[in-house]
Amino acid sequence: MDEIAPTIFVGGDLWYWKFEGFQRLRLSKKHRYIEIHIGMPRERWEIVNIIEIKKYLISHLKTALELMIKRLKKEKYEVNEIDLWSDFAKVEEEFLIN
Repeated sequence: MDEIAPTIFVGGDLWYWKFEGFQRLRLSKKHRYIEIHIGMPRERWEIVNIIEIKKYLISHLKTALELMIKRLKKEKYEVNEIDLWSDFAKVEEEFLIN
């Protein structure tokens, strides 16, 4: 795969997304990408503080990556999980600190 694309949809004033969690786990062998949509409705973020929002987002991103890895392995693609999770840990730490 050339591209791993978890996309986060956050509901707000301009757009209202009617889903929470995960949708559209799609693997395109032809175009060499895998994607998943992560939904966070307005009701989820407007009543909590920024720390809770960040924890929610990073948790869902981690689960999305797990789902994508599972799908890639099912389709017999090689996944370098050691590097992926090492990089993710760095991103998670930086995201939750700032």
